[in-house]
Amino acid sequence: FNFAAEVNRGLSCAFENANVEYGLILNSDTIVGPYWLSNMLEVLASKGNEGVGLVGPVSNAAIREQTILRGDAVFEAPLRLSGFCMMMKRKVFTDLDGFDESFVGGGFEDWDFCTRAKKAGWKMAIDARTHVHHFHRVTRLGVDHDKSMAENRDRFFTKWPDLKQHRAVMTTTNGNTPN
Repeated sequence: FNFAAEVNRGLSCAFENANVEYGLILNSDTIVGPYWLSNMLEVLASKGNEGVGLVGPVSNAAIREQTILRGDAVFEAPLRLSGFCMMMKRKVFTDLDGFDESFVGGGFEDWDFCTRAKKAGWKMAIDARTHVHHFHRVTRLGVDHDKSMAENRDRFFTKWPDLKQHRAVMTTTNGNTPN
């Protein structure tokens, strides 16, 4: 199982159509709330948000920043978005050449993608109007999650040593390590 490779395959296929401007990652272990898709699309397509290249919802099981926000606002994500549900502009995906497939089994490929996007000048947003319930890890039955997370964590912090001070933000509010 290679989440990054699957995402790359799906989004590359979608972006073969020149009319497709936005791509979406959505895990199969989710339940979406009302207006989720139109809300996130609005964030990326709105005038004044040209610099926003990625948007994610709030959730019960995601990175901390995506579990604590409430209300009807859109917030800039300071560090990353969780890859269980993420919408992006085509240009972000193509400019970055997709997700780094060296992150196998799932985990940290989303943080790596967000880090590369941020370094390329893109902003990320969390849409607190949009809730997506995430059952978390249900899509990876049979995968040694702890092993792949440990390997990917080491790979990530070797690639991005300047982010080591953020290791403490790697758990969700329910104590799990997000994908």
